[in-house]
Amino acid sequence: MLETGGSFTYAGSVTAQGTSPLVPTEPIAGDVGVVGNVQLPGRVREVAVDQNGGNGVVETTLIADEIWQRVAPSADELRGAGYVEQPNDDLWLGAALLPQWLARVTGARDIGTAPDGAHSFAGDLVIRDHEGVTGERTYEVIVTYSTNAKLREVRIELAGDGDPVSLAWVIDDIGSAPPVLRPGDVPALVDDADNLPAVSIADEG
Repeated sequence: MLETGGSFTYAGSVTAQGTSPLVPTEPIAGDVGVVGNVQLPGRVREVAVDQNGGNGVVETTLIADEIWQRVAPSADELRGAGYVEQPNDDLWLGAALLPQWLARVTGARDIGTAPDGAHSFAGDLVIRDHEGVTGERTYEVIVTYSTNAKLREVRIELAGDGDPVSLAWVIDDIGSAPPVLRPGDVPALVDDADNLPAVSIADEG
């Protein structure tokens, strides 16, 4: 579905204590609220906000093997911050890999239907972390589809021991997400600092 659409947006939360395939670059440690858009096969723009108020806001743009970031103490100050091109020796494409991850889930099982008709399935996903560091790790994946069989939500959590790693995203705008452009390209990237996440979806009632 995501590959057919070619683009999508996502919003929600990521929890990670270090670099992980679930986030595109060095993350803000701990609980992070994110909004982003993906243009397949390899373009991501993500804005991450420290949910604990300590590490500010980080915007990351990934295009193939190129990466830019800008960092600010707050969403308002992010608008005026400049972009810095970063080395790509440790590059993860993060959300751009989501279609591949979902295609590799094994052991899928039906875990029920919500009162609104949304249907959820769970399964296992093996992702290789940094070569020579942690090898492969198994994640639990839960996907939720709306009543029209459209992908609505994805949750991924690290199974077993180790540092907590989790992701919970609402998926939207499949096939109609904004393009991901290099900083300085015309038209310029749209600043959506007014729409940055205040809470993660895990915290919502």
